[in-house]
Amino acid sequence: GADDYLPKPFEFDELKARLNAIIRRKDGRTTDQISVDGFHLNATYRTLTTPDQKEFRLTATEFRLLQCFLRSPDRVFSQDDLVETLYNIERC
Repeated sequence: GADDYLPKPFEFDELKARLNAIIRRKDGRTTDQISVDGFHLNATYRTLTTPDQKEFRLTATEFRLLQCFLRSPDRVFSQDDLVETLYNIERC
C-alpha cells in the first residue's frame, strides 16, 4: 500500500515503526495507538499527544518506555524490567 513507501534518506527508527505497523496489520491488529487518560501514543509516527493536543516526537528509547508504561498503567516496574524493555520491544 501507499503507507509502505519510505523515501530516501530515512531514519532507521521510522523504518522500524513502519515494519511494526505492517506486522500488526498482518496479525489482525489495526490500531497503532495506545490511549490512556487523554494521552495518545502513536506507534507509526512515534509521537505522544497530550490531552491539550500538544504533540511530541519521541526518541526510540522514550517511545519504548512510555509504550510499556501505557500498556500496563497499574504495574510497578523494576529497574531490570525497564532495562529489558529497552532491548525487547514485545516484553511489556
